[in-house]
Order: sequence, then structure tokens, then C-alpha cells
Amino acid sequence: MYFTERQHRILRFIKQYSEEHRVSPTLSEIAGHCAVTKATIYEHVEQLEQKGALSRVKFHARSIKLPVPVKKPEGAHTMPRVGNLPSDSPAAQPSGCNNINFDEMFAMGKKRFGLRVRGESMLGDHIAAGDVLIIEKKRAAQDGDTVLVAVAGGDATLKVFRRENGRVQLHSLNGNAQAKFAAEPEIHGVVAGVLRRFKRTNAE
Repeated sequence: MYFTERQHRILRFIKQYSEEHRVSPTLSEIAGHCAVTKATIYEHVEQLEQKGALSRVKFHARSIKLPVPVKKPEGAHTMPRVGNLPSDSPAAQPSGCNNINFDEMFAMGKKRFGLRVRGESMLGDHIAAGDVLIIEKKRAAQDGDTVLVAVAGGDATLKVFRRENGRVQLHSLNGNAQAKFAAEPEIHGVVAGVLRRFKRTNAE
């Protein structure tokens, strides 16, 4: 059965939401997750119902049910992992082939966004200019998280979040700047991962 990428996303969200809350999401909640209008979601839900991918009781909120398992598009955000590569020896070839699943690695179903790095101030944390940081939208953090936090002037920067004797400390990633105490830091997200694309050089 063929589903569009948006329909796959809707089905995955319904499944995830239902598992977490023990009840199905409303059309408004689905629309908010997908960043589209409620009318658009209504059309997709009707199409999915016609395809037999879900069932619902019309005019009853939270009545959506998934009669079939939700499968992600094959190979949509995966690539094969064919071995392991220690830095000082040839790649070890495993007996089987596993997939690297980027949806699971970066939890793509959650509210996430990317930020491109400028400058070299974070090289100490192995983050270089041109890298893309995957940020999960959060207003709270755990000890040791690298957070996107607002600073004076409305700008934002990355800091390491620490708690010491009940107080919050914000440490610089490179360790050069002195840690600052913050009563209630304005956190906009937590770093979930880093993407880097290596530049190709022409062989001479």
C-alpha cells in the first residue's frame, strides 16, 4: 500500500502519541506536529481511512485507531553499516549487515531543527565551522547537556549545563571562559547530534 511521506509522518506521530499518552491525538495536535492546517490533516486522515491505514469515529475526538503496524519507508533515512573502522587498523567486516537509522539516531519525530556553526570557538568540543548541529527544542536540561541558551542582546550561544549545590552553571565549550551562574537560564534547546560533510579536494 502506497503512502506519501507526509502520510507516513502522520501515521508515525499517531502511533508514537498513542503509545505515550494511551489515547490518540486530535486533528489539531497532528496539525501542530506537522506544521500544517487542521483542514490539510483532515484531508489526509480521510485518505488514510479510505486506504484502511486507520479507523475513526466521526465527530468523536481522539477516536483514531491504527489497525495495521506503521512501517517507515524502506531506506528513507537509513544507510547500510558494513563494518567497524578502528583508527589504526583495517575495517572489520561483520558477518551481517546492519542499517544506520538516522530517524532513531536523531529522533526525527520530535521537534528538532538545525543550526550551522560559524567560527572556530568550539573546536575543543570537536565542533567545527560548517557543522550542522541538530537541536531538540526543550526548555529544561539535565546536568552535562550542551544547550542553546539566550544571552544578553537576544542572541543565543551554546553552553554546557551544570548544577552545583543547587545552582545552575553555564560552562563554555572550549573551557577558556569562566563559568557563569544563572538563576533561570533561557534554554531554547539541547544538542542532539552533529552533522559534518567533508570537503573534497582535487587530486594533483
